[in-house]
Amino acid sequence: MHWIHHIALAATMSVLTITCSQKDAPAPLARVYDKYLYPSDLDPKLLANISHSDSIILIKAYIDKWVQNQLLLNLAETNLSDEDKNVERELDNYRTSLLIFKYEQAYIAQKLDTTFSEDDALKYYKDHQEAFALDHNIVKALYVKLRKEAQQVKRIRELYRSNLEEDLQTLDNLAYQAATKYDFFGDRWVNLDLILQQLPHTNNPSTYMSQVRRNGYIDVEDDEFIYLVHFKEVMTKGETMPYEYTANQIRIIMLNARRSNTIRTLERDVVMRGHDKGAVEIYFGQNNNPSNTGKTL
Repeated sequence: MHWIHHIALAATMSVLTITCSQKDAPAPLARVYDKYLYPSDLDPKLLANISHSDSIILIKAYIDKWVQNQLLLNLAETNLSDEDKNVERELDNYRTSLLIFKYEQAYIAQKLDTTFSEDDALKYYKDHQEAFALDHNIVKALYVKLRKEAQQVKRIRELYRSNLEEDLQTLDNLAYQAATKYDFFGDRWVNLDLILQQLPHTNNPSTYMSQVRRNGYIDVEDDEFIYLVHFKEVMTKGETMPYEYTANQIRIIMLNARRSNTIRTLERDVVMRGHDKGAVEIYFGQNNNPSNTGKTL
């Protein structure tokens, strides 16, 4: 029966892609009980810019999903109580929430200022330092992984401990040629664990912490490789994050706060305008006694 199905789907494609002058309604694509699926029910975007064979596959998948949904809907209609099937309030609430959300997003896109000066970000950092305690160790470091038989191993071992600019430049040239992996994080903070996980015996990375704290260098080997690490700076868990490490986070926090303030201002202003225009009357709590007009509970 598969060939019949494909022929029917191919005919459907003709209905969908060719403008017909016939007045007769097109044949349905599927039926579930008394519900029918017609070509006009398909989203035209579903078939845009795809081949004929792919269109057939997509239409078949759409029909299968429609059939499944209609059968499940029939089960729900048959087995749920009238109270459970009364979803008008939920639908109305969902529509209300969705429309308000869409309007707020459009309003924010139009009104929200997303620019921040460096002074603004720095001030926020200084005023909220208690919120920026590190929950992990961070470092500025240099990491080199070499095969034991690599050339220049001795020279690289000498250079990786240096802080001189000319030595670092020489190391940079040698490491790019000889190293299996070379990372230089001398100008930015990274999570210490990202480096320790690349060392042998990382099932217990804390074994390296004493070396990190004591001299800032690690020089270890396994059967194949040599691992060299020079920690330029170290900050430990519990210390306040350096500003440059949290600058992006601060901007996100400030942007979210500004977005929330924009929405609150919109909500307050729309209520005020509604009252000013006389578009709002609140009857709850009003005393019908004329002498008490305007008083609330």
